[in-house]
Amino acid sequence: MSAEAPVARKRLSSGRRIVLIVAGIVTLAVLLWAAFQLVVFLVAPDTTRIAISDEHVGLEMRVPAGTGITRIETGPAEDGCVSVRYAMGRELTLEGYSPGCETGGDVRANGHHGRYRTIDDISDPIDPEEISLPAGEAVVFEQEYTEATNVSRSWEEPVVIVQLDRPRSAEITSLVLRGDYAELSREELVEIAGSLRSDE
Repeated sequence: MSAEAPVARKRLSSGRRIVLIVAGIVTLAVLLWAAFQLVVFLVAPDTTRIAISDEHVGLEMRVPAGTGITRIETGPAEDGCVSVRYAMGRELTLEGYSPGCETGGDVRANGHHGRYRTIDDISDPIDPEEISLPAGEAVVFEQEYTEATNVSRSWEEPVVIVQLDRPRSAEITSLVLRGDYAELSREELVEIAGSLRSDE
């Protein structure tokens, strides 16, 4: 009986070692996973580059990560008006109009955000400022936009109008970038406009 006692102690000690080894492996795996998630968070890009290319517009720009083109509208040359419109979710719109299009923005409500080629097309811009961008000279401002259904709500949307240095066609020589529903700040919209690059 007394000769078997040391054997029992050795088995117990071995079991504890196995438990400690397994616990160490699990702890190390958890730490490695947490470190990996931290690295992904720190290096994940906060913007993504998208390309827009059609008969009248050819460019690339950087937009917030997760943003993509959700709707494209191109107007045929009816009565001399050519238009392009790229919606990127709820927060961002890029559009352009030819000289033959009717422009203006005195009434901005319920889906109508104004149609501009130059700053002269809007009678009441808020804090307009001329800026120079790689794509061309531009003006940034805000505009009041209202939606009234059951409840009336208003936003001050940031807008940038860019006169393109290298337009793809003679029809669309300026582009409008708009932060719909003020989902983007004025500064964020200017940063996006500053990333515009012609692919010509």
